[in-house]
Amino acid sequence: MRRSLVNCGLFKGLESAGIERLLGRHRHVERTYAKGEVIALKDTRYTSLMIVEKGKVAAETADREGNVLKVERIYAPSLIAPANLFAEDNRLPVNITAKSVVSVLRIDRDELCAMMAESIIVMRNFLAMVSAQNRLISENLTYLTY
Repeated sequence: MRRSLVNCGLFKGLESAGIERLLGRHRHVERTYAKGEVIALKDTRYTSLMIVEKGKVAAETADREGNVLKVERIYAPSLIAPANLFAEDNRLPVNITAKSVVSVLRIDRDELCAMMAESIIVMRNFLAMVSAQNRLISENLTYLTY
């Protein structure tokens, strides 16, 4: 039973039994990472949606001098870079590092499409999350411009 996924925005509106049924019908991989372990590297092709089920991760990048810039902290249960998954150039813009013991669920892009075709709730949630992320980036850019 994945209780944490009931609170994940992707599955909002579904009960735990419904989430388990969906995951039971669609291939996915779950992996645990130790604190400090790299989960994904910048510029890696992003072909599977990553969901932080437990723990927290950092999205970070480095400047030319090697100084690390923390772009975002992502706490369970949350999606990692959902807007990049279906981009034509779907490389991750940052490194993803475990900041605690982390459990990550990976759902291949095609499996996610099949899951969204099966569940309009999951599809709407995914689109809403990507749209909200896009809006936030637009607002931040507008703020930085003025």
